[in-house]
Amino acid sequence: MSRRKQCSGRGSRPGAICFGVICLGLAVLPAFPDEAGGKSGIEGMLAQLESQDSYERHRAVVALGKSGDRTAVEPLIRLLGDSDYFVRAFAASALADLGEREAVDSLIRVLGDESDRVRRSAAEALGRLRDPKALDPLAALLGDPDVFVRRTAAMALGDLGHPDAAGPLVQALADRDGYVRNGAALALRNLGSGAVPALVGALGDWRAGPPAAEALADLGWEPVTIEERVRYNVAVRDRAALLRNREETLGVLRADARDGNRRQLEWAVYALIGIGEDAVIGELEGILRAKGDPGIARALVESGNARLVSIARSWAEAEGVEIPVSGEGAAVGWGGM
Repeated sequence: MSRRKQCSGRGSRPGAICFGVICLGLAVLPAFPDEAGGKSGIEGMLAQLESQDSYERHRAVVALGKSGDRTAVEPLIRLLGDSDYFVRAFAASALADLGEREAVDSLIRVLGDESDRVRRSAAEALGRLRDPKALDPLAALLGDPDVFVRRTAAMALGDLGHPDAAGPLVQALADRDGYVRNGAALALRNLGSGAVPALVGALGDWRAGPPAAEALADLGWEPVTIEERVRYNVAVRDRAALLRNREETLGVLRADARDGNRRQLEWAVYALIGIGEDAVIGELEGILRAKGDPGIARALVESGNARLVSIARSWAEAEGVEIPVSGEGAAVGWGGM
């Protein structure tokens, strides 16, 4: 009979296994008593790994992780392929408890496990072991379909402490889920001053900008150039500061809309919509006609400004194109910065 407990209550998934409760229960179990045949201590734990009862295997794995005994490493690596995903997840955590870099290659392979719980445990373990060879595999995990796996991968990259983790983490600042963006920002703070250049570059991204600005402030950074100041004020959504310095604001936004990449173009359009002054309507119309981008037309329609809606629809009709529909709603409304 299974000894697992089902979670219930707000925030839990139907039928989800209460991983935290099981961990707590295993953590307070007494030390292994003498087993049948006189086996005790490490020998008894290793023997228990062969139990048909998955709960007993869980218990042995946790105990081995706390034992500090290197003889447990190979058995635990083998258990990364156990039929029970809880055993696999516990084995990954136990290997990190033992601090054995010998397990890094095996843990990297487990990042592709079918269970999101196992992928999370493996990612966390790799972060704790801090082996640079885990950097690229963890960066790839930022594209995992599970939001909690992506968040764990981001935090693990921060734990690695490698300066090359800054690039992937900055990209994660633009993740569609705020929980992942928050994790990436925390991880970037852990990287310290080495993350500053990448964070400054992220200020020119509409979605990544706010968490990047928060991380930069925590690191004691302040803008120096006009471009940095404008991008920072957009990132913190300080409309008043942008309007106080209207000419330098418009100068930076015009330049990014004219010469920037697709991300910078989108950022400039959203910023102009967020500023929401009638004087920028002509700027936005000019950008639409110069770039001929249906995505810009969509942003104008979603702004809620009647003149911009008319401009976008007239342009689309004249060009014979359809304005795409966003499934996420408006990025920013008129004057909504």
